[in-house]
Amino acid sequence: MFEILAELPLLRGASPSRLSEVCGQMKIRFSKVAPDEEICRVGAECDGLIFILSGSVRLENPMENFSLEQTLEAPQVIAPENLFGLSTTFPCTVKAISAVSYMMISKEDYRRMLSMDSVFLLNYLNTLSAQSQRRRSGVFAIADAVNTQERVSHWIEAMVRPGAKDVVIRGIGREPHQIFGISIVSMRSVAEKLGAELSDESLRLPTIH
Repeated sequence: MFEILAELPLLRGASPSRLSEVCGQMKIRFSKVAPDEEICRVGAECDGLIFILSGSVRLENPMENFSLEQTLEAPQVIAPENLFGLSTTFPCTVKAISAVSYMMISKEDYRRMLSMDSVFLLNYLNTLSAQSQRRRSGVFAIADAVNTQERVSHWIEAMVRPGAKDVVIRGIGREPHQIFGISIVSMRSVAEKLGAELSDESLRLPTIH
């Protein structure tokens, strides 16, 4: 178990004795779900950290004019940026694709962990900083893009999580080219260059380069 915990985002780098202390002092809930079972739902209160220990999950993030879907494989942590701050609800619905094992640490216990060891605090701060910098870099890259393909690629990279696979951008009341503000002809050309599958309803990318 300690080997698995040591590889988890936000826990990586902690000593075995510290991890043993965490397991002994904190209320950690371990769960298993079958394929297609829901782990958390968009809009629900993010009252703890969810760590995916094994298996793969599907994230579905609905927005005003489109939805974003992506697949992630363990080890992962779900929405650590929503544990504190202005928005403390889950930004996406997470469902199991395969059989999934996960654990959950309550917000209060995780707050205690952050004050317990600087490794936990630095991991959390580095995770938040990396996400913020990645999105900011993506926005700047979109502005500097020299062609439509680059602009769409940078937009997608800024939206998805590292390591995401099978990314689907699905229009809500609009077609994919309208989401990106380009012509259908340009959208077809971009999809071909990205190796993506394009339909009237969605753009699917098996991998993110």
